[in-house]
Amino acid sequence: MIENNKDEAALDRSSAKSTRFYVRARSVNAVRRALYRAPGGARVVGRFDRDTIECQHTMDGHSYRRHWPVIASRLEKAGLVVVARHEF
Repeated sequence: MIENNKDEAALDRSSAKSTRFYVRARSVNAVRRALYRAPGGARVVGRFDRDTIECQHTMDGHSYRRHWPVIASRLEKAGLVVVARHEF
């Protein structure tokens, strides 16, 4: 019975998918500074194109609702803009 609980916990962690978002910025370091110690596991992946920095987070739905306003606020205070997801 204890093993089942461990398996369920592992499934919960694996179901938290990595979701990407894009920030319009001149440099990767500007985004890194804005996201430094931000809640929710947000991190910079790298440059997507000339004007856009690709980032990702590993938050589930509940954490996303709690932490996304903090992340967006930090980016806004740094003069950065979250842009719509690029369609591939």
